[in-house]
Amino acid sequence: MMKQGNYDIEYAEIRGRGSNGKTGKPVSTSPAPRVIPISDMYRQGYSEPKDSLADKYPEDDYFKEGGGVAFTSYNHYNNHKSNGGSTTPSKSVYTSHHIRKTKTTSSSYTPNGIEAGSRLGIKPNITAEQLADPDVDDLQVMAYAASFQHPKMKIKEPPKVIEVIRWGELVKVTAVTLENQGDIEGTYGPMNIDGVVNQKVSLGLMVLDNRVASADITAELDSPGKPTQINLRKVSGNQIEASFMPTEEGVYKVSVFCKGEVITGCPVRVTAAPDNASMPQSVRVVSVPSAAVDEDLQFQVDVSEAGKGDIDVEITKGRVQLPVRFTHDKGVYTIHTKAKEAGTYVVHIRWDGEPITDDPMKIDIFDPSKCRATGDGLADAKEDVTALFLVDPKGAGKGELNVMVEGPNSIAKCNIDHNSNGTYAVTYTPVEVGLYTVKVTWNERHITGSPFHPRVTDSRKVRILGGVPPGTDIDGIIRSDVGKAYSLETSTAEAGPGKLTAMVKTPSGKRQAVPVETQADGSATLNFIVKEEGEHELHIFFAESPIKGSPFRLIAKPRVLPVDHNKVTIMGEGARLAKVYRQSEFTVDGSLAGPGRETDSYHYSSSTYPESYDYSSSTYPRTAVSKHHSSKHHHSSSSSSSQKVSKANASSTYSGSKTLPNPKTHIDASKVLVFGRAARSAEPHKKNEFTIDGMYAGPGTPGVRMSGIKTDIEIQLIPQGNNVYKAVYVPELPGAYLLHLTWSDRQVQGSPFKVTVAARPNADKVTASGNALKMLVAHQTSRLIIDSREAGSGELTARCMGPTKMAEVHIGDNRDGTYSLLIGPAEAGKHVLEVKYGGEHIQGSPFHLRVASAPDPKQVRCFGPGLEHGILATFNGRFICETRGAGAGQLKVRIHGPKGAFKVQMKRNDNKDRTIDVRYNPVENGDYTIQVKWSDQHVTGSPFLVKIVDTQEDLKQVQKDFPTHTYRQNGHVENGWVEDI
Repeated sequence: MMKQGNYDIEYAEIRGRGSNGKTGKPVSTSPAPRVIPISDMYRQGYSEPKDSLADKYPEDDYFKEGGGVAFTSYNHYNNHKSNGGSTTPSKSVYTSHHIRKTKTTSSSYTPNGIEAGSRLGIKPNITAEQLADPDVDDLQVMAYAASFQHPKMKIKEPPKVIEVIRWGELVKVTAVTLENQGDIEGTYGPMNIDGVVNQKVSLGLMVLDNRVASADITAELDSPGKPTQINLRKVSGNQIEASFMPTEEGVYKVSVFCKGEVITGCPVRVTAAPDNASMPQSVRVVSVPSAAVDEDLQFQVDVSEAGKGDIDVEITKGRVQLPVRFTHDKGVYTIHTKAKEAGTYVVHIRWDGEPITDDPMKIDIFDPSKCRATGDGLADAKEDVTALFLVDPKGAGKGELNVMVEGPNSIAKCNIDHNSNGTYAVTYTPVEVGLYTVKVTWNERHITGSPFHPRVTDSRKVRILGGVPPGTDIDGIIRSDVGKAYSLETSTAEAGPGKLTAMVKTPSGKRQAVPVETQADGSATLNFIVKEEGEHELHIFFAESPIKGSPFRLIAKPRVLPVDHNKVTIMGEGARLAKVYRQSEFTVDGSLAGPGRETDSYHYSSSTYPESYDYSSSTYPRTAVSKHHSSKHHHSSSSSSSQKVSKANASSTYSGSKTLPNPKTHIDASKVLVFGRAARSAEPHKKNEFTIDGMYAGPGTPGVRMSGIKTDIEIQLIPQGNNVYKAVYVPELPGAYLLHLTWSDRQVQGSPFKVTVAARPNADKVTASGNALKMLVAHQTSRLIIDSREAGSGELTARCMGPTKMAEVHIGDNRDGTYSLLIGPAEAGKHVLEVKYGGEHIQGSPFHLRVASAPDPKQVRCFGPGLEHGILATFNGRFICETRGAGAGQLKVRIHGPKGAFKVQMKRNDNKDRTIDVRYNPVENGDYTIQVKWSDQHVTGSPFLVKIVDTQEDLKQVQKDFPTHTYRQNGHVENGWVEDI
């Protein structure tokens, strides 16, 4: 019996007769004869003699008995294979068949052959000794051989086949690749390779049998120091790569197994030598920021892939060289420096004496304190009036100017224009009164004096209690007496944070300051005494701007005693009778009537007047000449010969007891005031009103009409008294209209006014959404979305006030009907956010926001058995993340481990609880890396390495080799979870 692989094969030795007719020797060459099973003979197409055994018995039966054919030599066998199986095993005539079992001595062939014939059902007619005798009777041998033509085979069950596979021989190392050195071809024996620290080593593996799966292949790496990770990666169908990175000097032993058997070519020993090569071109500068003067400037230089060398950094500007300090951590240098003056500095970085680039980098240092802002717009401004200030950045270095103007309930739009001389002109238009905040920054740093707080006022909103100054007559003139105290009360509550002042200009040209008493509620009272007779000018200012109607005319006359008109007497013929063309005289005696003066008036029935006139201060013609005799008045009158007078009646008054008609008063349409929202904008299908104030414009009535492109609008005027009118109109169609206004047919200043008719924005339909409504974090920007798509056209304003500081608020128009509202609180605590649309609070405004302190990952504690090494059968994968005291933040948990080897379950007990319960259930041994981050920063101890093993002995070794959680695992899948807290 012969062993081939895992099968026992019985075979027959064939003797043949040579061409000389003599019996040949057994076919036996060195090495042993090649025996081919009958089944192979059929498959390969042998041409056999008709009386051969192959023709006598079926393939399966004969193969079970182990039948076979021997070739005379190896050359004979090779010729058979190269000819496609057409070569006959032996051209000799078979004369005998000797069946033998596996024995190497020829003396054992014969009995074994006889025994084999018996197993074929052939009774031997010759003994083994006879058959082994060289002088055996040939006829007897031939007779025994002829019995083999019709053997009676004894069929037996085939032996059980036990396949033995050598798995280690089914995978081999084909090549070893060293980073930056190329490939080293693999061999069939262990290899010793020279490597370099921090240069990857890769082993190419080839799978020789498709019965080998990727999961059957494992690798082990013995490191000279701390454990080093080795990774397996499938490259193609039968190609696998095993790689690792030597991190320290010494010998690394790589062993690759296929189902626990070392594969061909392993182990591979790699001796890692220090990396003495210097590669300046591999140095990377992480960031080169700009910085302000006297600020600590930092940037990182990564030399982890640059080989061996020393770093040298110089930062210069002309002859000025900045001091440089280094800190080093895991192949990354942090460069620290500080500049004393602004400018562009050149950064020269050398590694091992060689520059890392031909083009040195540059750093811009700026000095915001050198930026100067000047102008009235930083101190005072007027509502609806454009304010201006200038910013001069000379000496501040390169940078970007940013300006934000915040009002009490609004953010004013700013325009920044760069002038040719290098300065910037900044303009803004306040839309409300109050104390504003103007933030001026250069590269996001406040310039000198910033933030500024200008006071925005509107003198037009100062109101005189009672509507007009006391003592004002129909002509708008204040009447008073010399020596009399004059008092005027005003209200400045709606005019902003200004100061009311007043001054009187006397008839003699003197300027007299008027005391003003101001109250906390915004009321202010003027008190002064009129000291001169004649016309005065009363000037009233608010925030150095005249209020509406200023200056006011004030006329003071001497104070007079009471007059008794009954004591005036008239005497003389002329008082009773007069003749035409004759002078007539009479006397008026007021000596007993008190102080006063006499006036005369004459009424004629004809429309003509005498030729001679005497004009008095009343501007009326008189035909009487008064002659004064102390307290008596003598009058004489004459008529012109050309005058036709049918009747004349003379009347006399004393001390103005009878008032003469007033002259025509002067008209000034420029003093007509128009106020009210409806004079600028209106809503369709609703009653809109505005006021026309002509109190100081002189006598007259307003004329008003409103014209549009498609239609005109009828306006109704309702008198309110004192030349004040209320205008009311109801537009039907939206659009742009012109409001034409006149006073006594004279055009009012500013007319025609543009009026926009549009639907009023509905602030109740404006909504705010975003996580910022739940919680904000100090010094971090949060975002809200303001949706006004259903609210109509309007202006969006916002402000956010903290416990002591205003939060920065920026509004960005998304141009789709929504706005992005960015909020940057400067402190922790409760904040109030007001958002208005069209001047009205939107839905939910004002919002009460909670601002938490900045996150501190060092305060997060992680503990529990799930963070410790363990045994798979008893492992408890639970641990706790405690976030109390860590501020507001986002907790992220990521677990990396063998694919499909675990599931993660995490829960939070309730929304107010800051404790997170994490559970995972490993089902395979291996390495599990747990990353816990608070606001994207690792908490203390993270990442944690957990090794799961099978036995207590393995656990003890793991706890010895890995006492701390500083190990990272790569190339695994991950499960994770995120929670906002």
